[in-house]
This record gives sequence, structure tokens and C-alpha cells, in this order.
Amino acid sequence: MKRRLSLPFLAASLLLLSVLNSAHAQTFYASNSSRSDYYVYFTWSEGYNACWTWPWSEYHIKLSSSSAGDICAYTYPATASTTITWPAYTGSDYYYALGPGQSSSFYAWWLHHGWSCNYGSNATINGSTSNIYAPGALTATMDGYDNQVLLKWGASSTHVPSGSYQYRIYRDGVLIATVGSGVLSHPDYAAVPGVTYRYEVEAYAPAWNNSSTRQAANGRAFNLNVSTESLEDGGGVRISWDSEHSDSMNYQRFTIERKDGNKPPEYLNSINSPTATSWTDAYTTAQPWPGYTYTYIVTPDNAAGTSYRPDSAQGANTSNGSISGYIRAPVGGGGVQSVLITVTRLDTVAQGGSRWTFTDTTDANGY
Repeated sequence: MKRRLSLPFLAASLLLLSVLNSAHAQTFYASNSSRSDYYVYFTWSEGYNACWTWPWSEYHIKLSSSSAGDICAYTYPATASTTITWPAYTGSDYYYALGPGQSSSFYAWWLHHGWSCNYGSNATINGSTSNIYAPGALTATMDGYDNQVLLKWGASSTHVPSGSYQYRIYRDGVLIATVGSGVLSHPDYAAVPGVTYRYEVEAYAPAWNNSSTRQAANGRAFNLNVSTESLEDGGGVRISWDSEHSDSMNYQRFTIERKDGNKPPEYLNSINSPTATSWTDAYTTAQPWPGYTYTYIVTPDNAAGTSYRPDSAQGANTSNGSISGYIRAPVGGGGVQSVLITVTRLDTVAQGGSRWTFTDTTDANGY
């Protein structure tokens, strides 16, 4: 015997080829893909040796009849009996490491012999292995982090040696990472916050270019989703954001800043409430100036002082200016109707004022 190794016995359907030699029947088997994703196991049925004196039996399995050396060899010892029963074998000690997703034929030959007889035969038996076994269930964090999606999966139950397979990770069908067989998690720092992705993981054996079925899960990095609303009559800008969904980051405070063009951000307020989801930048005699557009930045942090990823949105206070006047006739002072009036702004106004020309037509009273 060339290889002996105790492995867990797996229930399996077996590929069968029966070969007869006179009255001395012998059947050999090689396991099919339902039993292992790496090994082909060899078993046999009961037979007997009817040589008259000191009989013994042996068999050999090779890759082909011309192959040097045996994959497996077995000898049933001689005894003084005239008839030797060769017991059936259904264990897992006799095998060949074929690799995942493979099939092969094997050459088996056996011989029953003693002092006064010598008989035997040979046969070709076929064996196969399944694709490499899939990893365990995949999980992906949903809004658990603001800078990543963390993936975790269970180990594959494969029989492939640990140094001969890997795990491959996909995001929306695109391969993003390959990790070793001992790695069971992966952070996706390239995930865009607020975007839901479909993640998949598979086991892969590069030497055989063989991969398993994939485990899948959806995941998303948390996004504050900052938005703004212009209040009526130039009353200011309301800034809103989403509450934390998982509490894993433990948001405790939100800092709001206002950025005017290319100027550095201006601190406005800090809200010490984990449940806060809005704040209003109310108009006073200063800013936010009506009609101007600003960038509002919201940054959360936790009780330990860890700042998380900020989010921002543009917001503008509602314009509250007006242009008024009238057209009168030079004689009598009556209003002149249907006169097109055009007013053009000559100066550039920072952060807003996108409307440069105003037009209107006078009514029956000249207004």
C-alpha cells in the first residue's frame, strides 16, 4: 500500500465496474464526486481464492497500465486454508488526491495465486471529485460603519489542503480581493457610503482553476445624508441628517459648520444629543445672507472623542430683496402700460446671485 490515511467516511454514491474471472468474482470501485472535493477513494467487494495450497491475493491500482509504481497496493496474507475469503472493503484508507472538479480513469489489476495456481484479471475504473466546497454563510454590515463594509464568512469544509485554495470576494460581480484560506473576513474600505452593494465570496483552488458556488449578502456603509431646506422669507437654512441605524458607532454629538466659497469652514454649533437630526441656521442681520449659497458640513463624534466621516450639502437662504418702480407719461403723469423694463446687475456677488438680469412689463397703472 502506497498511501494510508484515516479520513472521515462520507456517504456516497459509487461508480461501479464489475469484472468476472471464471467463478472467482471481484468488483472494484472508485468514488465519484458526491464523496469528496479532493480525494478519490478505492473500495472492493468480497472475493475468494480457491488455490489448493498456501494461497494469497493481492491487488494494485495505477493511473494507467504503463505507470510506474502503485497508487495503492493491498495483499491478503497466505494461510493454510485451501479457500481464502477476501473480505469486502468500504473504508477510506485507500485513496488518490485528484484535486477539486476533476475526473480520471484508474487501472486496477489483481492476482490470486498459490503453489499450484495463478489467476487474476484487470479493469479500468473511473473516479471523480466535486468542485471545491463553498464557504459558510456570508454576512455584510449594513450601516454598521461609516467608512467600510465588513464582510465575514464561515470556513469551507473542503478536503483541499489549506495552502492550495483561497477565498475570492466580489462586489456587484467584480472581483475586489483574494485572501488566504485562513482568512474569514475582509473590510471593503472602497464602498461609497449610502450605496447598497451585493457581495459574494467563493472558495478557489488556483492549481485546478476550480471555484465553488458563491455565498452572497448585501452591505452598505452608513451615510449621514445631509440635506438643506430654504426657509420662507429669508428666514434661514434648515440642515437635516439621518440618525444612526445600528448604534455601533455611538454618535453622541454633531458639529455644524458653514463654508463660504473657498474660505475656511466657520463653526456654527455643536449639538450634544445622539438623537438630533436637524438644526436651523437662522438669518439675523449677518449671515446666512438671503440669496447666497453656502456649504453646510455636519461631523458626528462619540463620547470618546472619535470623529467620524463628515457629510455636507449646499444650502441657500431664500432671497428677500425686491425691485419696484413705475412708468408715467410726461404729460399728465398717467401710468404707461405694456412697457418692458430690464434691470441688469453689474457687480459680481459672491456665493449666489446667479440671476444677472431682471425683466418685467408694466401694468395699466404703469407699475
